[in-house]
Amino acid sequence: MHHWTKKDFNLYERTLMSLVFWGLHLRPKSTWIKDFQTDQNMKLARKLKQNRGSGAFLNLPLEVDRLKTLSPSDFYNTYVKTHTPVIFDGIACDWDCVQKWNLEQLKEKHGSTSVVIVSRDGLTDLGEKAPDQNGKEFSEKITIENLITQILNGGRKFLRFSPLLESNPEFKADLNHNWLKKMRHSFFGASYQTFIGPANMKTPLHGGESTAFFYIMVDGEKTWDLIPAGYYSMIRSNTNGYGYNFSKINLSQIDETEFPGAKDMIRWRCHLKKGDILYVPSWMWHEVHNLTASWGISYRFISIKSMLLEKTFLFVRLFLTKPSIPKVIYLSFFKKNLPDREDHLLTPSLSRD
Repeated sequence: MHHWTKKDFNLYERTLMSLVFWGLHLRPKSTWIKDFQTDQNMKLARKLKQNRGSGAFLNLPLEVDRLKTLSPSDFYNTYVKTHTPVIFDGIACDWDCVQKWNLEQLKEKHGSTSVVIVSRDGLTDLGEKAPDQNGKEFSEKITIENLITQILNGGRKFLRFSPLLESNPEFKADLNHNWLKKMRHSFFGASYQTFIGPANMKTPLHGGESTAFFYIMVDGEKTWDLIPAGYYSMIRSNTNGYGYNFSKINLSQIDETEFPGAKDMIRWRCHLKKGDILYVPSWMWHEVHNLTASWGISYRFISIKSMLLEKTFLFVRLFLTKPSIPKVIYLSFFKKNLPDREDHLLTPSLSRD
């Protein structure tokens, strides 16, 4: 199984990065560990610079492969096993969700439905309501009518990680489940999360999710930046114990003083259009920019091989973050009130679809 950072870091370096990362989760205020990480990053940055002197990764970012046709076996062997993103070019253009859904229709049919705006560290853009200091995952409830109206009029509210399909199962029927089941190579899952937001906004670089996912571009356009999980030291990933990770790095203008080596990380960039489906492997870092007002669906599923590839994050998720794994299992498989929750919204329900 291919591990992207093996191209840049040897086993000793990767082990050292893991120990530092785990240490910061256990002692997040330790100046000694932080100083050690800074010194180590400078050494790794010099090595990355030398590695980029020639070869296939001289010109970064790379373009995500965009394919019109891809068999389940080729997808698995070429992309799932190698932990590599890929775009299924326009594959969903004839799906009912792409043919029928748009923001005005959503406002007309479901305008009175209330949804919860997620606002938490590392997941919000500038100009959005500041995350709650007590660590809550949401900032407010809003009706879909008010949400869509302000989005179409230049507002800054952004519906992320929403369980909209959980409370409106008719939406699920408009997805092509035969294709999704055939391609996911997973015996159980899935979960559904909805993203509806205005133009010219982004979700900052985040990752560390144990589930892989297909992102279905229902309406609008986005750009995505994607980075293998193993560069967590280069981007100074947070160690605050959440069930996800994030970085304050600005990929459009990388400050190498604060993030040495970040310009030389292997990374991808792509432009996602209506009807496209993007495959994002487990744990992979991603930063997402809305080019237009947009609507997307994240179809998450458990890919065991993809999950086991990044053992550093797996260990953190199992033992060093909240909610705990037993609670995640309870919330994912047994707790059925996801649309009505005001906490743990980032732990979606998993079902056999």
